[in-house]
Amino acid sequence: MQTTRDKYLFVGTNDGVYFTELSKDFWFSGGFQDREVSVLLEDPKDKIVFAGVEGSVYRVEFKF
Repeated sequence: MQTTRDKYLFVGTNDGVYFTELSKDFWFSGGFQDREVSVLLEDPKDKIVFAGVEGSVYRVEFKF
């Protein structure tokens, strides 16, 4: 996964972590069980700030 200055919405599921660009407030609803999300980054120097948690949805912002 490429890291950018963009915001992403991370969704944890049984099968793994899925993400989509967050261009506006957007939350998945239903169909997901609460799971702890593991975020894999190519560059370990990147810092992640968890901006909000709702159910199994994690909204994060990359800080550079």
